Amino acid sequence: MTSNNTVDDEIIGKALAEIRRLKAENAELRAGAAAASPRQTTGAEPEPIAVIGFSCRTPGEGNTPEAFWKILEQGECTIGEIPSYRWPVDKYYDANPDAPGKMRCRYGSFLGPVENFDCRLFGISPVEASFMDPQQRLLLELAWEALEDANMNMEALKGSATGVFVGQSGFDFAAQHMREESLCEITPYVGTGCASSPAAGRISYTFDFKGPSYVVDTACSSSLVALHNACQSLRQGESTLALVGAANLILGPGMSINFDKVGMLCEDGIVKTFDKDAHGVVRAEGGGMVVLKRLDAALRDGDRIDGLILGSSISQDGASSSLMAPSGASQESVMRAALKAARIGADAVDVVEAHGTATALGDPTELNALLDVYCQSPRANPLLVGSVKTNFGHMEASAGIVGFIKLLLALRHEYLPRHLNYTEGHPDIDWSSQAIEVCAQGRSWQRGERRRVAGLSGFGFSGTNAHVILAEAPDVSTAGEIKATPATASERQAMPDRRQLLLMSAASPASLQGSAKALADWMETHPDLSLAQVCHTWATRRKRHVNRLALVSDDREQVVERLRRFAEAGKVRGGASGTVHSRSGRLAVAMVCGGHGAQYHGMSASLYQDEPVFREAFDRAVVIANQYCDGDLRALLHESVIPEKDKKTRTGVLAGASVTGELSQTLQAQLAIFCVQYGLAQQWIAWGVMPKALLGHSLGEYTAACLADVFSLQDAVKLIAERARLMEAHTPQGAMLTAFHDESAVKSIVADFADADIAAVNGPGIVLVSGTAASINDIARLIDEAGGRTSNVPIDRAFHSPLVDSVLPHFRKVLETVKFSTAKIPLISNLNGAVAGAEITTVDYWLRHSREPVQFMMGMQTLHAGKYDAFIDLSPEPVMMGLDLCYQEIREKAGSRSVWVPSIRQGANDQQRMLESLGKLYCLGLNPGREVPAQMPARLPTYRFDRQRCWSAAAERGQQVSVVGPRSAADPLADLAPGTGVTSTPGAGNDAGIHRVMLEHMAVVDQYLALTEGNKPG
Repeated sequence: MTSNNTVDDEIIGKALAEIRRLKAENAELRAGAAAASPRQTTGAEPEPIAVIGFSCRTPGEGNTPEAFWKILEQGECTIGEIPSYRWPVDKYYDANPDAPGKMRCRYGSFLGPVENFDCRLFGISPVEASFMDPQQRLLLELAWEALEDANMNMEALKGSATGVFVGQSGFDFAAQHMREESLCEITPYVGTGCASSPAAGRISYTFDFKGPSYVVDTACSSSLVALHNACQSLRQGESTLALVGAANLILGPGMSINFDKVGMLCEDGIVKTFDKDAHGVVRAEGGGMVVLKRLDAALRDGDRIDGLILGSSISQDGASSSLMAPSGASQESVMRAALKAARIGADAVDVVEAHGTATALGDPTELNALLDVYCQSPRANPLLVGSVKTNFGHMEASAGIVGFIKLLLALRHEYLPRHLNYTEGHPDIDWSSQAIEVCAQGRSWQRGERRRVAGLSGFGFSGTNAHVILAEAPDVSTAGEIKATPATASERQAMPDRRQLLLMSAASPASLQGSAKALADWMETHPDLSLAQVCHTWATRRKRHVNRLALVSDDREQVVERLRRFAEAGKVRGGASGTVHSRSGRLAVAMVCGGHGAQYHGMSASLYQDEPVFREAFDRAVVIANQYCDGDLRALLHESVIPEKDKKTRTGVLAGASVTGELSQTLQAQLAIFCVQYGLAQQWIAWGVMPKALLGHSLGEYTAACLADVFSLQDAVKLIAERARLMEAHTPQGAMLTAFHDESAVKSIVADFADADIAAVNGPGIVLVSGTAASINDIARLIDEAGGRTSNVPIDRAFHSPLVDSVLPHFRKVLETVKFSTAKIPLISNLNGAVAGAEITTVDYWLRHSREPVQFMMGMQTLHAGKYDAFIDLSPEPVMMGLDLCYQEIREKAGSRSVWVPSIRQGANDQQRMLESLGKLYCLGLNPGREVPAQMPARLPTYRFDRQRCWSAAAERGQQVSVVGPRSAADPLADLAPGTGVTSTPGAGNDAGIHRVMLEHMAVVDQYLALTEGNKPG
């Protein structure tokens, strides 16, 4: 018989046990409630979070999602012996577990050398970059690539509430710089380079993001905790976009020795997660970055969606059996809370990417938790589990985000890659129920009636747990009329690409050539990708840098060939390339309007068909012009077949040019030239080319004055038409010629003819003469006899000659009906070659303009003195551009570097020619505003970095090995001042005079900035 005390003890013991059980249950409920978003507390379903882009770095050269997927799909393992570029493995290896300062594991999974960085792209000096933790540098690269993969326009994101959430726990680089022998090398950059917070803050600074920005360190769960926090920030409206990432680099043996002493590392380098023979992991390097947005915002903005985060949760083990021991109850709790936040049942989840530490305690704890949460109710199919650790080892802070990207790729490719090194399950797990299965063989995971959903776990060794629920993206069109999927190759053959302008850029020539090669490779391996999508993505979604490439084509294969040519030799065909010296995107451009003589049948016909802006502007002018002439100018100009009876031919200014029919008549010709030039100017303006100055040649000054708003379009057409009509009505037929002879000699010859005069001085030794046909014939003969040569101008009236005098009183009456205004754009006068003042708004000015010689050469002298970046020739045939070839001496005297670009040219496709010229302006620095038909932005290869060595002496000593020889002459650090603690050989930087390091360092910064001014991205 038991005593009462014994009974009481039993009752109390049971009561205490029940209290403990209730407390645990209550804690679990609290954890689930805490994980719910604020939106859930109102009963509303939480907004799913869309993943719209991502980037990654894994061992095995998994530097892109495609390369990463290849490793997974082929079941590759990247684990190998610790490379010498990290540390000499033999120095720290010992099979004896008790050997101090040694470890039994010789293996790991590593990225390549990390000493190099693309300073120019990120606007960071090589000296500062040398003191930046390479984890920070890797995160910057990953952020850039992820934003490009998401097709986010970086310029448009400046100042936005974009949040940056980074997981990071490694501190090897900081430790190397805090050692006794490194203290004398500390510079102002060591603090921001070695602290953890700049890992996030530097991304926000670089891209000018104003949302939350911080680093999470919960060890192995860091990146998933960061992911959870980012989702909460988006749902609460705190962030409009979020970057979530992590980077893990192993730069020294210290923590590896620690992990080996704890028993976490396997001696043979084979990670056997969930297998009966599992005996630990190896450490691994890697990183990843994802771009997140609320689903409603992603659908609104037409973003490509890679997956949806339905819910997530984080928790803490609390006072479990030990700080580092896993807690099955806490793992179950965080999984249940994530499912609750996602508003789905456990049986809706197909697969879980497990934490999978491959330890005797960790594996059974996690598997039992998965069984209790996901397999308590009957399942139609077993829950599949796997872990990317079997491919790479444990990436620590990056483990969660890399596992997350693995699931995104599995959704994209509709395939679950196999879990490696598994033969027989852990003996502590009941596998007989077949409720759970290790994904030891790759299998199909196709989109179908059942939504594909996955779970993902991350458990930190200090007790912080995270679980995320990821689902496939909705199968919907994301942007109104935009087609959700690209055309197939057969569809593209049926509907060929319209002519496209491809605008590429990079911060260095090497990066630009690398990007060209990458794009060519990509287009070859993605035949369903249209040229229009490629050009649209580069034009609207990529940052514009100073080194530029422009290609024009309507042939996809031709673009690939030209990209390869540029990548290999730096040479361009069918386009342009160059380096921008001004990054404002606002070029100083002058437009030059041609005069009579450049007309030809069909001028602008193809442009009229291809470019709506030109067509609308041309039609607007033609409607007015048709009031002054018989028939339709548009039909006359664009008619491909001219009736035989109308084929009255005149020889043009240029060899081989001819003008027939009504277009050889002054009225129709001049109205046609004006309408074309007016339309061309409006097309350029629509593309973002606003002229800073205007110059016209005779008739062309009417176009220039109209563009400068000196008079209206209606009045411009009226003046041109009435001037031509009056010339035909009140003057006899005349002629004009171009004399290629000394100006003074020509003037001397012409002075003997009362019915002829100098009409224009076009350039050195290029003089236009106008008069009666008989006098012009005699003048031509005399010039030829004097050793010159002449060319007839296709016109039947003698403008700027004595024959005009009888017209002027009649033209005055027309001019008096015009409303003049002050020029809104500087306009260079034909009368004196200077910028016109108020006189250009008077009747007398335009009367003089009709009679006096055109001082075009003086006007060009003024333009060249203005040092404009470019001159655009608006002539239907680039006559003005040709004249400038004679101005070499003028250009040199003025120090002008202006570049001419034509608009259209006879015999060439108009749109092709204009787009090539637009591309040329782009390579000079213009950021065009050309509108292109709506396209779904394409997934394209991301930026190709042009890295250079930036590595401090402390970091190199930490590796205990020299990884490169002396610096090359091309290394920007090679010629910088000594004593900065930046070296290329072990132990350098400790010589005499180290006390001057700060002053020398500042001198180096100044020197570098002076050399690279203008390279910082803006």
